[in-house]
Amino acid sequence: MYMFNRITVNPQLPKRINRLSEIANNLWWTWNSEYLRLFKLIDIDLWETVGKNPVKFLKLVSQEKLEDATRK
Repeated sequence: MYMFNRITVNPQLPKRINRLSEIANNLWWTWNSEYLRLFKLIDIDLWETVGKNPVKFLKLVSQEKLEDATRK
């Protein structure tokens, strides 16, 4: 089997939490407990599964979980 193309689809962050991507790619999140709580609030099981890696988390989190987080 040959792989010709690879497509990566990342969830779209809702407007209310759209800066999470910027924060995830900056080490600032490591000492800001408010943002750590936000990642946990979105999906604690996934947060633990990805080893508390926010970049990986945002690539794997479901769109539904992101939408739910904006309603809380």
